[in-house]
Amino acid sequence: MDYDEHAKLLKILKHNIRVKSVQIDGLRRVKEDVIVPHLKPLLKAKNLITLLGLVTKTHDDLEVLDAFEKIDINVEHLGKNRDVNEVSLRVAVSEASRHTLGMNVSSDRGLNDGNFNMFCKARNLFGRLESLRVNYVKGTKISDGCSMIFNKPILSQKNSNLKVVMSKENMLNRTANYMTSDVKSNMVYQMNMLGGKNEFEAEALWQQIHGGNVPMKIREEFGHHLKCAVRHKYLRDTRDDLLVATTGSKHSIETELAGFMGDVNHIKVNVESQFNAKLLLGYSGALSFRAGLIHELSENRKTWITDKFFCGVLVLLGFL
Repeated sequence: MDYDEHAKLLKILKHNIRVKSVQIDGLRRVKEDVIVPHLKPLLKAKNLITLLGLVTKTHDDLEVLDAFEKIDINVEHLGKNRDVNEVSLRVAVSEASRHTLGMNVSSDRGLNDGNFNMFCKARNLFGRLESLRVNYVKGTKISDGCSMIFNKPILSQKNSNLKVVMSKENMLNRTANYMTSDVKSNMVYQMNMLGGKNEFEAEALWQQIHGGNVPMKIREEFGHHLKCAVRHKYLRDTRDDLLVATTGSKHSIETELAGFMGDVNHIKVNVESQFNAKLLLGYSGALSFRAGLIHELSENRKTWITDKFFCGVLVLLGFL
């Protein structure tokens, strides 16, 4: 493209425009009020450059909803009115299949363990992005169990949702070589607040601890117990990449209060931080730390080994 063509294209992109209407085609089960908030910013575009950027962002936002298999956004020129080009937008969507079934087999050579995983997901149950997912996993050594997860986005609050989880799981603790059998239900509310992600959770857990060749200190805790707890987790992540970060930081603090019912009564705090910075010659460095505290609130009820902290990969038994 020569200079004249480039200048001509730039002039066209800077033309004043007015988005006169946005038309939605292809909706079947999804309600219009679900996607209208994502389309409203398109009406604020004042020139073609801004409009193209908003179209890209809107396309990405609609994909995140996990409700559509195909999304097309077309711009139609309606004509010129008082030196302003009027355009109309047509959003054509094709809804994704309501039911999804998947399975896979995985293995961990280091642990000599294999897993069979199967899931079934029903999306958009009532037309406002509700979903129900059932998972089943069968392991040869480490774990097996099933879970059912109901997820409901809170449309009045951006990036907020309510999740209800019921699950049953048998798992081997690889650090101390004991087994746990869990039956639990959780209710989790997620929202953005104070510059980060917040999770408010209520949990009811029935757990049995058992196993084979373990130290007597762990064997003394064999049996079942009941735990009811509320939990809050705050996460602020400004890293430039989730896997290989070169700048930014990540901070999280999780607080748990147990003891409303059952035989567990404590307050538990877990703090994690990570700092990343660019160094010379294209290298980058990271500094991470983690700290935790458990304080028992009653002499009659104890904190079980499954709630205690373990240091590193060596067996320190969690009794520190």
